[in-house]
Amino acid sequence: MNAPEQVPLDEIILKRISKIQPNCILAMPDGSERATSFAIKNREHLNEEGSSCSRLLTTSPQQLLALVRNQGLEPGDFTVCRIRVADVVTLGWQVVACPTDEDPGHCEIRATADQPFRDKLWSRLARKCRILTFEEIDALTPGDTLPT
Repeated sequence: MNAPEQVPLDEIILKRISKIQPNCILAMPDGSERATSFAIKNREHLNEEGSSCSRLLTTSPQQLLALVRNQGLEPGDFTVCRIRVADVVTLGWQVVACPTDEDPGHCEIRATADQPFRDKLWSRLARKCRILTFEEIDALTPGDTLPT
């Protein structure tokens, strides 16, 4: 069996974040918002191997939000945060490509044998995440880049 494809360090991944579930978004002093560790970590109670994300290289924020309709949810109840792959790898984790028919840019943040998931590390990663503005969500297309 082949090892999963590692997503390159210079890529940005996107994570869908609930706007209606408590404890998912934190307002910052400068007026920006970021995701909380609760919002970005894998859902252990569902036995998820990793935290589901999408590669900006392939999937736009609008496309990511539209996918919730397939789950019977409303796109307006969600927003999108950006995560730098390099920030994930710095923690000792990996980002692997897991394309699906529904989302060819699907990927997962996964623990490694050397670095299991720990709440402290999810908190560290959350501090580096940023919720995209409405303008960014509307304007970004697959392959676009974002400032760090």
